[in-house]
Amino acid sequence: MKRRVRKTLKTKATKVPNCMEKRELLNAKDVSPEVLTRYGDLCFEHGKLNDAFEFYAAARDSEGLTKIKRVAIDEGLAYLLFWLGTRTDQPVSVEEWKETADRAQELGKITLADLAHQKAGLASPDADSDPALPPANT
Repeated sequence: MKRRVRKTLKTKATKVPNCMEKRELLNAKDVSPEVLTRYGDLCFEHGKLNDAFEFYAAARDSEGLTKIKRVAIDEGLAYLLFWLGTRTDQPVSVEEWKETADRAQELGKITLADLAHQKAGLASPDADSDPALPPANT
């Protein structure tokens, strides 16, 4: 297996890597940023945003990371914004957190909306009332 993965490292990226190939690629010292970016692009094209993020981050590809940021905001994926802000040099503004929180709320991603609200320094709109719980007896 290792021989096959090593060969993949030295060739053009042509397919989305499996988990073992991904691990090998991200941990290898002889992989160029261009190859990592191409793997990031392949993952992005196939909707594998987490994998795309990891390849773009390893390649230090700001263009790829910007694409991830835009999708994260549009899809309310607060965890991806969190990764961008903590694992790369891509800052996340309060406005971007607010936009992500609003979008996550619209899409029914309550946990992600709560995370984005916290990161924006805001209280969640449903902080006092959880629709899953019956109203409190007063």
